[in-house]
Amino acid sequence: MGGGAGTMRPAQKPRSRPVGASGNNAAPMIVVLIRHAQAIEATPGVPDGDRWLTPKGRKVARKVGSWLAKP
Repeated sequence: MGGGAGTMRPAQKPRSRPVGASGNNAAPMIVVLIRHAQAIEATPGVPDGDRWLTPKGRKVARKVGSWLAKP
């Protein structure tokens, strides 16, 4: 009487996955999403990429850059 609908199987151990993306034991990758710093208000005729950062935007951008540069 094997394999019927009422037969219970032992739980399977989950398969382990490699830590690194390449299949080795490399450190896991960290993804950081950053929104652009504060820029001046949109002006008609000025493309979005040409707007410069406000003083606050420059200050925050420097802080974020320093944080990202840390090992």
